[in-house]
Amino acid sequence: MMMGGGPGHGRYEEARKAKNASATLSRLMGYFAPYRMILFGVLALILVGTLVQVASPFLIGQAVDCFIAPTPASHCALSQHPAPSLSGLMRVVLAMALLALLGAASTGAQFYLMAQAGQRVVQELRNKSFEQIHRLSVSYYTEHEFGDVMSRLTNDVDTITQAVNFGLVQVVSGSLALVGIIIAMLALNVSLALLCLIVVPFMVAVTLFCRIERGAHTGRRASKWARSTLICRKASAACARRRRSTVKRKTSTSSAAPTTLIVRRISAP
Repeated sequence: MMMGGGPGHGRYEEARKAKNASATLSRLMGYFAPYRMILFGVLALILVGTLVQVASPFLIGQAVDCFIAPTPASHCALSQHPAPSLSGLMRVVLAMALLALLGAASTGAQFYLMAQAGQRVVQELRNKSFEQIHRLSVSYYTEHEFGDVMSRLTNDVDTITQAVNFGLVQVVSGSLALVGIIIAMLALNVSLALLCLIVVPFMVAVTLFCRIERGAHTGRRASKWARSTLICRKASAACARRRRSTVKRKTSTSSAAPTTLIVRRISAP
């Protein structure tokens, strides 16, 4: 919600959204074209991290079935003759530790590479925005809201920075991890997997409801903030006008006093 001068002064409106979100996203992704190799590297690291997340629970299950509490019905894939074994358990623990190190390294490399590409893209966006501002005429700033221009230079670019550096990686890695976990669950036990997935529709419904309510609350809060800003600006403008009028009266009084004195002396007998 932006306040501005010119014809738009004294009114407020909700923050505008892109008219064509797909076109906006495709245009934004075009800035990443020179860094496609970095993006492919990030995608490969995300796949590695996903495999680590899926493999860790599998190893824990194999440690229990093969070396901690083996039974005839156990599905042991690490040993042909499952039996309690400290050496076998230590091998599984070592494998899990190596997987944890691999996952941490892949996660750190993901964020580093994505931040490297994202910061370059954001720098290009800031440079183009700065050039565009200098190309605009003075009439543009009188006809449009100056708060909107400042918001595009600060808030919007900062939001893109956060989304590119952290949000995009988290969304992609979380989605792939979810898909991998579901596939692993179905491969191990279909009935138990379906039983666990029953709650997913309810979780989606609650998430959508919270998102809608949050958007409505944000809109109401923005409206109240705009009204408060409008009142403050009107009060500030009224104080400025009153101050200017007071200064003008004092100036006119001080300038008129010597003239009156001179006239009186000339007219005196």
